[in-house]
Amino acid sequence: MVLKRMAILVLPLLLQLSSFGKDMEVNAGAFAYFGVSLPTEMVAGKSYSVTLNAYDSYGNLTEYFGEGEAAFELHASGAFRVVPERLTGAMFKGGKVTISLSDQVAEGVTFDITAQGRPLLVKNERNDQYVTFFDLGVVAAPLANFALKVPEGPLAGEEFTMTITARDAQNNTIADYGNVGRGVTVSVEGKSARRDYTVPAHAFSAGRASVALRYDIPETVHITARDLGNATAEGSVATLAMQPQRLERIDVKTPKSIRAGERFRVELRAYNQFGRLMQNYAAVGSDVTLSADGSGRLIPDRVPASAFFDGVAQFETRYTKNEAIAILARPAGGLPEQREVRPTPVKAQHAEAPKPTEEMPKGDVASEAGEFPLTLRFSSSLGAIEKVVVGRTAQQDRDTSVVVFFANKGQVRQVQSFEKKIEANGRTIGTLSADGYVDVEGRLMLRIVKEEPFKVRADAEESTLSLRFVIEG
Repeated sequence: MVLKRMAILVLPLLLQLSSFGKDMEVNAGAFAYFGVSLPTEMVAGKSYSVTLNAYDSYGNLTEYFGEGEAAFELHASGAFRVVPERLTGAMFKGGKVTISLSDQVAEGVTFDITAQGRPLLVKNERNDQYVTFFDLGVVAAPLANFALKVPEGPLAGEEFTMTITARDAQNNTIADYGNVGRGVTVSVEGKSARRDYTVPAHAFSAGRASVALRYDIPETVHITARDLGNATAEGSVATLAMQPQRLERIDVKTPKSIRAGERFRVELRAYNQFGRLMQNYAAVGSDVTLSADGSGRLIPDRVPASAFFDGVAQFETRYTKNEAIAILARPAGGLPEQREVRPTPVKAQHAEAPKPTEEMPKGDVASEAGEFPLTLRFSSSLGAIEKVVVGRTAQQDRDTSVVVFFANKGQVRQVQSFEKKIEANGRTIGTLSADGYVDVEGRLMLRIVKEEPFKVRADAEESTLSLRFVIEG
């Protein structure tokens, strides 16, 4: 009877002990550190939501921050913005709170959390390292526009440099445009004309490129730059006033001696008020009349303005008398009041003079074999010619390429593109053409397409390229 009573008493006691073990709850410890997983890369203008976790010393999420109100300050450098900037313990639900990170500027920034002015330990949950601050990089957003910078009042007919900066929607410079961009088309447009340029992406360094532009007419122009891969990404200069040049003088260069009645070459150089070649003379100048101070006549004696290339004209004429002369050049309307530069007198050797009514022959009579020269003069802004390489083109084995290397490098420069016939013995033996630009390495490509066999020789001095087309007998 006693044993039965003891069993009855022990069983409720065991049941009571078992029930006590299941009902016990273990809470997280007091706050020890924060943990956060930040983006590996942030883009300017974009907002990022990030979860900030509060842990105890054993890595448990906790809402317990001790007695009193806990307050934490979130700090960032530069234009980086953190919302909210202040946190309290009550804001953590289940040991977590969401914060927002953003920056309108592409920059490097630091981010940290403090309590009562003391930096707190934060776990980088991407690599399990504990730090007191984070170094963050904010990169530019995709291309949105270009910023264009031009000088004030450039001279019409002379090159001026424009700087192009690739930017995102927040106007941050896109530093890697040279690697990710497609290149830029630039147009300079006025009432009278339009000039187009192409700036390749590889011309950009740290998001910027310089391009040499030229517009020949003194009037107001509008400049536009557009991305080759995204036509909506553009930049512009609404108005730019191109200033006029003033013709100051025309210099004449002649041979030391000629034969009366035979053709000879005269070189004319037009200079502006600053003593520089007036490179836009063909666009804004007038025809030039040649005169000799002797008793004979120059036939022909009128040089059209269109014959000038970058301020220099090569013109063939002849003189009818055997005497020493000086040749003067005067444009229609005359020159400013200034003593004209008179060349060294030319001694014309005796020869039978053709009648004044005779037409000039169209070509020199030459033998089947011989050398036929062609001279090209380039703008001094390209620098001196360092070397010339003559070789075959990849398209046709018999065709020839001539690569001209200029001293000035680092930016794309526009030159006048052209296509000229190569003539010998009164017939066309080929054509010579040029690209419309000098690349960032200072290279200009000339192409020669041959209609019959001949060799090409090239020499250079300063800004002058002399080509000789050799037909062997």
